[in-house]
Amino acid sequence: MPKHLYFSCSSNYHSVYTTQHYAKVLNRKVSEDMMVLKNKYKSIEPQKKKQVQ
Repeated sequence: MPKHLYFSCSSNYHSVYTTQHYAKVLNRKVSEDMMVLKNKYKSIEPQKKKQVQ
């Protein structure tokens, strides 16, 4: 983690930068979690189709 995220600064730039940084991290994490969920769903779906037939 960059050094400037560790200290508190009265400048709004650091606050905005930190918010943007965490937004990017959150977006990446949500995307990764959704891919895992999608892959799990894909593996379950064929099993459900076999049970219906």
